[in-house]
Amino acid sequence: MIFDKVELIPLQPLHARLREKALRELKHDPFSKYIGDNIKDISNNVTWLNDAVKKNLHGSSLKHYGIFSADKETFIGEIGIDAFDEAEGVANVFYWVRPGSRNRGIARQAIELLKVEAASYNIQYFKFIIDKSNFLSERVIRKVGASRNLVLNGSVETGDPHRYYYFLELQGEEDKIGKIAL
Repeated sequence: MIFDKVELIPLQPLHARLREKALRELKHDPFSKYIGDNIKDISNNVTWLNDAVKKNLHGSSLKHYGIFSADKETFIGEIGIDAFDEAEGVANVFYWVRPGSRNRGIARQAIELLKVEAASYNIQYFKFIIDKSNFLSERVIRKVGASRNLVLNGSVETGDPHRYYYFLELQGEEDKIGKIAL
């Protein structure tokens, strides 16, 4: 199935079955090793989902969205912000797309939609932490314009030896003074 457009819908308890079905597909996918165990744990699905819903309802910038087809019938994956440093304006973004829906631009569309949502929370950068051997996610992140090891306020965040840290600037060109991508 090819999706022309996707929609982000804040996760709700009614999405539990759809999310669980998608998580079952990840069990047999070689790239699912890059998805956090707390997200993949099907037995933890309802608890994790309830926590995400609480964040969505309380006006927090830590939003969790389901990625759905434009007709809102097919649950394709998930995207959200799991941490936000207000002082730096940096939000850690996570996402995953079910195996049968990859390589169709869905993750890129979801990131673009999340950028629109993030505008109301004074988020200046998205930060993606990607395993160095996860070339598929690295390709997606580069296509949306993220760069590695951005200098923020004079310090370079290099991460750890097994992961890349990518930053996507959400500000306009005029606000880039003083910020340099390595």
